[in-house]
Amino acid sequence: MPSLSPVIPNADQGTTAVYISAGKDLVLVLNSLPQGIDLADYPLFDQKSIFIYAEKVTVSKDTVISGKNVTICCTDFSVTGDNPVKLSVSGTDGAATPTKWAPKASAAVAGKAGTNAGSLKIVVRNGLDSLLSSGKLTLEANGGTGSNGQSTEDDAWPADGVYGVTQWPPGGAGGDAGNGGAINLYYNAPEALQTTTMKRILNDDQNPWTFKVQNLSDFSKTLQAAGFPLVADAAATLTAFSAALGVYFDYASSLTIAADFTRIIINFAPTGVYPNANPPSAGTVSTATLMKAVLANALSGSKPPDYVLISVTTAIQQYNQKCQEWLEKGQSAEQALQDQLQSLFATMLGASGHASDGIKLDPANQAILTLFSASSQAKDTKLKALCSANQGKAGSGGINSNWGNGDPWGHPVDGKSGTAGSVSATNYDFLNGAVMQNFPVAYAFPEQCQMMLDTADRLFCSPNASDRAQAAGNYKDILLRLSFFPGMQKAASSKTSSLILDAYKALEDTQGLTVGAIDTLNTVYNTATTRLNAYTLGCDMFGNAANWVPRLSPTYYKTRVNSLLTKLQKLETLLNTVGQAAADQAARQDKINAGISASNDAQNDADQEIDTLCSPNGTLAIFGSKIQNLTQSLYTIRGEVEKAMSVVEKDMQSYWNFQGSDIYNALCTLVQSHDALTVIRTLGEFGYNAATTITDDQGGTIKTKYLIKQMIAFQGDIKALDMQVKGLSDGTIDVDAPGAPKLLATKESIDALVSQYTNSIPEQHRKDLTAQINRLIKATLERNEAVVNYNAALQQYSQALGNREAAIAQSKVWGTQKVTLDPALPSVFYALNKLRRDMQLNILQNMWYEGRAFAFWAVLPFDKIKSTSPSALKGSKDLGASQDLLDNQFDNFLTQWANYTWSLWPAKGDNTQAGLLYKLSDDELKTLLVAGTDSSNLKSFSTQIKFQPNVGIFAGNANVRIRQIRLWLPGAKLNSDQLGRQLLKVSILHGGSETLQLGSNDGLGFLHDPVKVTWQYDAAIVHGVADITNPKAAFGTEALENDFQGGTPDNNTKAAIGPFTTWTFTVNESDNAGLDFSGVTEAYIEFWGRAIPPMKN
Repeated sequence: MPSLSPVIPNADQGTTAVYISAGKDLVLVLNSLPQGIDLADYPLFDQKSIFIYAEKVTVSKDTVISGKNVTICCTDFSVTGDNPVKLSVSGTDGAATPTKWAPKASAAVAGKAGTNAGSLKIVVRNGLDSLLSSGKLTLEANGGTGSNGQSTEDDAWPADGVYGVTQWPPGGAGGDAGNGGAINLYYNAPEALQTTTMKRILNDDQNPWTFKVQNLSDFSKTLQAAGFPLVADAAATLTAFSAALGVYFDYASSLTIAADFTRIIINFAPTGVYPNANPPSAGTVSTATLMKAVLANALSGSKPPDYVLISVTTAIQQYNQKCQEWLEKGQSAEQALQDQLQSLFATMLGASGHASDGIKLDPANQAILTLFSASSQAKDTKLKALCSANQGKAGSGGINSNWGNGDPWGHPVDGKSGTAGSVSATNYDFLNGAVMQNFPVAYAFPEQCQMMLDTADRLFCSPNASDRAQAAGNYKDILLRLSFFPGMQKAASSKTSSLILDAYKALEDTQGLTVGAIDTLNTVYNTATTRLNAYTLGCDMFGNAANWVPRLSPTYYKTRVNSLLTKLQKLETLLNTVGQAAADQAARQDKINAGISASNDAQNDADQEIDTLCSPNGTLAIFGSKIQNLTQSLYTIRGEVEKAMSVVEKDMQSYWNFQGSDIYNALCTLVQSHDALTVIRTLGEFGYNAATTITDDQGGTIKTKYLIKQMIAFQGDIKALDMQVKGLSDGTIDVDAPGAPKLLATKESIDALVSQYTNSIPEQHRKDLTAQINRLIKATLERNEAVVNYNAALQQYSQALGNREAAIAQSKVWGTQKVTLDPALPSVFYALNKLRRDMQLNILQNMWYEGRAFAFWAVLPFDKIKSTSPSALKGSKDLGASQDLLDNQFDNFLTQWANYTWSLWPAKGDNTQAGLLYKLSDDELKTLLVAGTDSSNLKSFSTQIKFQPNVGIFAGNANVRIRQIRLWLPGAKLNSDQLGRQLLKVSILHGGSETLQLGSNDGLGFLHDPVKVTWQYDAAIVHGVADITNPKAAFGTEALENDFQGGTPDNNTKAAIGPFTTWTFTVNESDNAGLDFSGVTEAYIEFWGRAIPPMKN
């Protein structure tokens, strides 16, 4: 088998790298392929040490890597085939001496020394249970055996020898024994995580003890005796634990139900659910009031009771049964209820002092923790039994033929003994960041993590849902692997002790295997977090909603794409040559300088993205304004709903056992999810992690109060919703505030919740109050959608910040080390590869935006636009071809657009004619004229009006686009200015979600940034609708884009918006001093724009 050769990754193959460092006498192997590597392929290399980082490592046959220091870090480690195999770093035996006796002692050949063993360090993230169960692998780090010295037949006369006695001369000295090496196994068996999980449950002092019992019950279902095969009494221990836990669970659930029933007795109100129930007697209520305090005391505290009497649980369950019978049968069952209530009261008061009769949970808990420890220790012992690190055997000295059997006149010179090596096996909880700070191995190699991130990004780019789901799983795996990183980063910044930090410093400074390790891991960790957040928020990898479109011209993005393609071509050339041996130092530095230049380009691109998001008129500012308006509307609607529901408040509280405000809080956390949530639930706590490093900026476009702190998938009924929200809320923020925790739920789940709640409203009020609850849900989902969009933009911002920081750090590292930095080092390639990947993503993003912009202009489904869906990361040639396809399609569209027959309104396009007029209904006008208050406690008048296609003034029109929208309020008055004008200022907001159509179908839904405009007119002139065509009435025009009708748009042209959305009209007293609406009896909305006749579908 040939010796190991370098494998230099390139732009087309970045999943494997083999780096050989002559100066450091070591080899580095990186592999990110699912099939991993076979150690049998890596036995021959000249260097002293080898570091292998792979997803999967297998041993297919005996593999001997004599005397080398081998470090293996992987996710899975296994043996293939049915036969036992050996992995050995043992030393070699000394070469044998001649078997023929030497004629003279001086010519006898001394034995050769056995060599020292190397070391074997193996880190396996997924455990070594398969090796334990199969027993097919033996690990060896034994010292080599010294060979025997050559014997002699020298018959020279005896003389004083080395032992001070007369002897014939001995043969050759025996060879020294080699020292044993070190075998260190680090693995992640279930017991470590189980211990961490159970201790976390037991140490929870924030929630009632009933939560602890529920969590222990859920945890116990994951434990099976088969999981502890090395502990003889595991089954008995688990059985005892389940039995004790079952007693406590029954007691807790019975107490909770009894508390609910007791409150119903005390706060009795008739409902349609139990029509036969009558008000309880005063005596029953009095006893129930006493019982309420006893039950509350039993349920209080975070520590479970020391013991539980089964007889007490039985009495509680009997009481619950009598309560249910009373609700169903009424007065005829009350006496039995009262008797059982009094009996239970006496039983619970007399329950103390009977500890010896009770079931105790704490000993069972401790027994389970002991089981975990015993099983872990047994695995450590069994793993160590598979290993040997013995010293070698010393060679025997050669003898002399004249020595007789037992003759004292001969003493051979044996070799020196070796030193025994060491074996250790340790089970770690790799998910416990605090524990892993004491881990001695840098087991997640930065560039291999970068490989994994590249693989996930390629999947996330795909339009295929299953690929994106797989990408989400990959991002989660990366975060699991890097669970130690936040703690290590903190240790690095605070200069506190951390073994794993020391290991990474050694990887960089001592072994010289990477540069900028912490910066690279930071980039990978933050990127994986941001991508997972985007997935949970229902966005693509660029942080945009599925139906989002930009309004800029496709030409703008085309220009960006062509510029980036040129940069990508240069970077690809550099990637394919950077690892090749340079002729001289100057050539090596040229390659590094080219990398620094590419980093600077990446920084500039990130700065441009940050500016787009954070400028005063950028995405964050616009979405922030929308959230502010919708939140104000939500609070108003919530107040109106609470007022309307007050007539049934007592009924609902009695039925559900929580206040109305609780359910409104819960409903206000809901976010309608983009899918069935199956994948998001599997992500668990990794599904969404708030960007806690983001802070408010001075310009005000970034507002952390809009940052969602928690977002989890929800499934369940109203009671589960109430419990989950109470568990999420930390009391520091209003639950219905924008940044409060959010619960993702499907449309079907939300509809079921609303139906369940509204069906419990007394029948005589149900119809009207159901409509009120639906108002609250509609306002909640709309506001929370805006909050999700804002947080999606924050993910873009966070990613751009990360890209900027990474580019700066990379330039700094390369700038300080470019004289000594080896361009063949994998970290150089993968740093450049990251720049390439980021540039590919940047191109894909701009091409995606270009296609989406085209779709909005042309009113086409996204799947009809070529290259609108990001696909697997491509090279510059393929990306250029995709851009050409998009160019051709857009050119054809412009020709078609120019041939449309447009109708314009007003025909003249000036203020002497009215556009399309919509008169507000009586209800709409009434809503508008009800004064609220703004942040300055001044009057504010606002209403929302939604327009639908093919209805009213827009009937018979298609592809409707507007360039002016105006609200006229004849009869309005305010203070005059110095010129005698009464300039009424109206704020108008297009929410960003709209429908466009070409044919007679329902149209296509698009979501873009909200559009906010200000309209002013002279109220002194407008006394009736006829006055709106007075040329002096309108004061300027809104800053809406014109209704583009043909030609080739330039980079700054924006697509005209349509009218089919929910518009928000606001008139603030703060903008209109002396505002008086007492004379307003009608109101009109006027649209200027254009349309075409409906096209055939």
